[in-house]
Amino acid sequence: MVDDLNATLGLTELNLGIIPGWGDSTFAPLIGRAKAREVILLTNKINGQEALKIGRVDQLSKSGKLMDNAPGSAQRLPEMPPIAVSFVLKGMTPDGPGRLRGDR
Repeated sequence: MVDDLNATLGLTELNLGIIPGWGDSTFAPLIGRAKAREVILLTNKINGQEALKIGRVDQLSKSGKLMDNAPGSAQRLPEMPPIAVSFVLKGMTPDGPGRLRGDR
């Protein structure tokens, strides 16, 4: 995933009175429970540099250049074997066999 250098990420659903999708199960393993609580309960946001550091994005793009940089990664995926890609993606989801993000 490519994101703009000046982007911010957060789970602000609590401001609307709803529970964030996946919530703690995806944030906590990456950023620790204390930081996850801060992001989820206080709806604080994470800047681009921190998102890169914790693995929420794969690379950052200079402001205004996101669409110039994103296609490089996106164009490679369709060239990969589709069945293998499907299994890899399934294994990397919170409820997938590998439970990479949801491990406790």
